[in-house]
Amino acid sequence: MGVNYVSSLTGLLSQTIYKWDQAYDEDYRKLKGEELRGVNNLVSMEFISLIKESARDYISKRKGHKRVCNITNFIKWLKRYRRIELKSHPFGKSRRVITEILIAHDLYKAKGSQKEYKKYTPRLKRYYPGAQVVLDGKKMKVSINGNRYEFNLEMCKDIKSDGITAHKISEVETAEVVFLTIKEHISKHGLPESVLIDNSKANLSSKVEEQLKEEKIIRIEAFPWRPETKGTVEGEFGKIGSRIGEIEIRGNTEKELARSILTTIVDIYAEMSNQTPRCSGCPLKPSDLMNYVATEDERENAVQALRLQQQKSREGRKKAGFTISEKKAVLIEGIIDRNRLEITDKERFYKTLNSYDTKALEQSENDFYVYSRKENFDKSKRTGQYFIGIVKNKQREIDVSKKEELVKSRYFFDKEKEKKRLKLEQVQEKKRLSEENKKHPEKGLVTWLVNSMNLLANIGKVPNFFVDKIKSRLKFFMFKQNRKKHFERLKREIMCLVEFDLDQRLEMIKLASRWIDEARKTGVKSVTFF
Repeated sequence: MGVNYVSSLTGLLSQTIYKWDQAYDEDYRKLKGEELRGVNNLVSMEFISLIKESARDYISKRKGHKRVCNITNFIKWLKRYRRIELKSHPFGKSRRVITEILIAHDLYKAKGSQKEYKKYTPRLKRYYPGAQVVLDGKKMKVSINGNRYEFNLEMCKDIKSDGITAHKISEVETAEVVFLTIKEHISKHGLPESVLIDNSKANLSSKVEEQLKEEKIIRIEAFPWRPETKGTVEGEFGKIGSRIGEIEIRGNTEKELARSILTTIVDIYAEMSNQTPRCSGCPLKPSDLMNYVATEDERENAVQALRLQQQKSREGRKKAGFTISEKKAVLIEGIIDRNRLEITDKERFYKTLNSYDTKALEQSENDFYVYSRKENFDKSKRTGQYFIGIVKNKQREIDVSKKEELVKSRYFFDKEKEKKRLKLEQVQEKKRLSEENKKHPEKGLVTWLVNSMNLLANIGKVPNFFVDKIKSRLKFFMFKQNRKKHFERLKREIMCLVEFDLDQRLEMIKLASRWIDEARKTGVKSVTFF
């Protein structure tokens, strides 16, 4: 079934049906498009050749260098000495494209990213004031007459209002101090729905858990190695350090005096913080927000969501404990035994190596084995820290090699892919010409008409190839849309042919007009020429 016939039945444009036909196979399964990022349409072979030749010219003038050392200087050189050539290419000023072309052809060394990957830290959902509190402790130091005393500051803070609701000073962090702080919050502001605590021994003690269950408070533990989950109270500790600074008292005092002074200072700080609005756009102070009374619906929604958060937290703790594949665990154990490494914290060593690729571990062990067999090897380097340093450098090399492979695949470095690229460019060129013919069919028709007239004058006949080309251009004049406009353009194009006299040009217009009429009435195949 032809495209034009389907178009007449459905009312869809034939171009649309043709595009759909190209996108599916015989069983109407969608064809997967090939990933050609970086080379589509704009980055041509001419531009790649220009960059390659320019780079080699640039390197030849820098004695002792095999590659471009500084990409910034090379681009400046390009703009100075290849400015005219770059203007004809749309990607002439793209630092990324130029760099990747150089890497693909071994003219520039790829560099791994020095930036650390960002961690996923979702925001903590906040409910009404009084629903959630966060608790944490920090060591505080007070100097009296040169004698330094250390105390534990346990602080409780409301998550929604940012108000400091309770605090206690003790010599060490214990389960009793933790619950006394929560109790102080309860006496001032009532029972919270949940409390967020970290994974210290005091917070995870059975005594705290029992007391919280008795008060029906949901206990949520922060994820291990994730201090940002209780960042609201961590931020307050930072502010105390910056606003109060180091506490130093002189005079004939005892330790209890130092403790009472620290308590007073924290009281003042908490009061000042609670009287300061959370932001310039929020006029309410934390102390005002803590007087908020939640509705029953708000309380029920918060309790359900917090219990779900508690469940996720406990599941996360189990996952975050430490998991490693059996294959990698055997490899790491073998590395320790074979190389007689001194490991002080085995679990931490396993956890660190687990974040690296297996290939990096294997290659690093080979390098360390060879290096450790040298006569001048320092035996003090048989440590986990030294070995992980080798692994880190090896991982960077692997990352750089992966980047180079990706860039080479984009810019077709080898001959096979270069042929593939040329084929792609030919397809794109045909597509471009087809679209150009649709927009301006008069230009192609005039070109082949002029060639045919010249051959007719010189050899007395026109080859079938030229006739077929003219017929293919006449198809675009069969559509009603823009037919008059295209014909007017065709007449102007013919009248601009100064190599023919006026009579010849008028004769060509009549000839073209007759062809178009015949094509409209009986089809392109029935058109007669000359």
